[in-house]
Amino acid sequence: MAPQLAQRFRNSFSYLWLVVVAGYLTVSAGQAMVRNYQSQQQIVSLQRQLASLQLEKQRLDALLVYYNTDSYKELELRQDFLLVMPGERVYALPESGNVRSLEDEALAGDQQTSTTRTKQSDEPDWHQWLDYLI
Repeated sequence: MAPQLAQRFRNSFSYLWLVVVAGYLTVSAGQAMVRNYQSQQQIVSLQRQLASLQLEKQRLDALLVYYNTDSYKELELRQDFLLVMPGERVYALPESGNVRSLEDEALAGDQQTSTTRTKQSDEPDWHQWLDYLI
């Protein structure tokens, strides 16, 4: 009976050892898959950053080329130093914000005159003619 018990113990120890090794391999494979997934996500993120930085570099290169053109230099000289070409005439116009405020004032004036007209229309016609002639 002792040899059977020893044989059973060896078999169960072998199965236990096999289960432990299989569990260890499963856990380490799972950890490797998680690390692989995280590194792939990091690679994708870095590739997106690289693409956006390359796009920004292209935009800045295009701006650099534009800033070195004569038309940009002329535009800056005209705006900053108010320089003009010989024979040119420069007209000073109000800025767009000032034009809007003038339009608002004119609109407010039109509204006031329309309200005064409505007040006058309440009066009899002969009274309005009398006010007009006087």
